Amino acid sequence: VVIVSLALGIGANTAIFSAIDAVMLRLLPVQDPQQLVMLEWHAKDWPEKYVGDLEGSGFGGGDQGLTSYSFAYPAFQQFRDQNQVFSTAFAFAANSDKVNLGIDGRAESTEIQGVSGNYFAGLGVQAVLGRTLLPEDDSESAPPAAVISYKFWMQQLGGSPQAAGKTMVLNGLPITIVGVAPPDFFGLEPGSSPGLYIPLAKYSAEQARHGGTDSGMTYLKDPKVWWAGIVGRLEPGVSRQQAQAELAVLFDQNLRAEVSTPDPNKPVLQLIPIKQGLDSLRRRFSTSLLLLMMMVGAVMLIACGNVAALLLTRASARQREIAVRLSLGARRARLIRQLLTESTLLAFCGGALGLVVAEWAAKALLTLLSSGRQQINLQLHLDTNVLVFTAAVCIVSGILFGLAPALRA
Repeated sequence: VVIVSLALGIGANTAIFSAIDAVMLRLLPVQDPQQLVMLEWHAKDWPEKYVGDLEGSGFGGGDQGLTSYSFAYPAFQQFRDQNQVFSTAFAFAANSDKVNLGIDGRAESTEIQGVSGNYFAGLGVQAVLGRTLLPEDDSESAPPAAVISYKFWMQQLGGSPQAAGKTMVLNGLPITIVGVAPPDFFGLEPGSSPGLYIPLAKYSAEQARHGGTDSGMTYLKDPKVWWAGIVGRLEPGVSRQQAQAELAVLFDQNLRAEVSTPDPNKPVLQLIPIKQGLDSLRRRFSTSLLLLMMMVGAVMLIACGNVAALLLTRASARQREIAVRLSLGARRARLIRQLLTESTLLAFCGGALGLVVAEWAAKALLTLLSSGRQQINLQLHLDTNVLVFTAAVCIVSGILFGLAPALRA
């Protein structure tokens, strides 16, 4: 009874913590994620003089103003080529889109992510098969190329070693697979799962084609279409504050080139660390997950109280044993240590069973989080952080429900 009661409480806590770890704590699976920063801008209101079309997400509104990480492509080129604070700067399309694919005569659909040619090199991500995208792939005249995700490779291509070099049909146009991304790589946004990564030039051309224009010039050249997220890797010894001060000057020059008259609603540049990835999931679920954690923590305390009551009853039945131990010279501290050892052992047995419960509860929680319109693909696996948390819960709960019976005995 004790082990089952603890397994339910510990399993629920472990499942919620695994979701918190995936959404809020886990570092990006890239090289040195602590060096990555992302450009954002903030304005008091919609900056209509500067922005005609804003792709991606905008946060805030009302008295809080508007914040977004989408920039015009010419601004990205300026940040990439003229800064002195980044070892590399790369970009990605703020929106990801569903596309139709033709593979070996089969019709499939998947999500695509537009990225700059130096995106994978900037993140320090290597392909497990073939190669990643290169800067020469990111031009309008280059042959269409794509990197596929590991999940797409296994599910749609059966993990074929001949996948690199294979040609697919994307929305009616041929495109060649050049490589396969690592299994744990999902891009910069936790919960996302693009099947294909294509160069920004091809992504822009595809958007323009579906928008009724003949080329990707609107997205690539128009300074009032803000659609690209920009990420930089800080040079060694350069702080985020130093980088923000320099890039703010570049950003201001870029804006004044478009609007020469003073504007009180001019966007202001900000730099934010993204070692845990983009914060869209954190904005949506952090409060709910923390509330759930408090609730299951309360359930755990109730379980500890119930177990303590059971052990108090058991301690009354062990009075003769305790008296014999005392008469043989056992000290009270020694007896308390013995009883706490017994309760902690029970707690770890409950924790072991709780890990099984956590696996099931994590799947149910992920289904709940993905119940909206947007599919969320989080990996709620029991990694080192989760196991350390579970062990800590076992030790604390063992002391909590074992201390009162030990002192009573």
